[in-house]
Amino acid sequence: MRWLTTLISMAKRYTDGAPMPNGDFDPEYVFSHHPATPKKLADYDAIHTGAKQFAQVILEHVPECSDRLAVLRLLREASMLACAAISLDGRLKNT
Repeated sequence: MRWLTTLISMAKRYTDGAPMPNGDFDPEYVFSHHPATPKKLADYDAIHTGAKQFAQVILEHVPECSDRLAVLRLLREASMLACAAISLDGRLKNT
């Protein structure tokens, strides 16, 4: 359950503990297809390249343990969230 405590702590840091108002989240917008533009494809590629490089540093310099696995999972999550932000143009609703 240590991971859950860490996740809650991280979420509070990013949101200052305040819940996201429902008006700031449009499921229709978030869960719809957003076509990739050439700029977005380049941005995805930059995110993936950086994540691969950092993952390699972690694999080469951090001992094999649960912390290393947690770091790699968080890196994967961070990469996916960054790509989601690019796809959604930094918004959670269509303006």
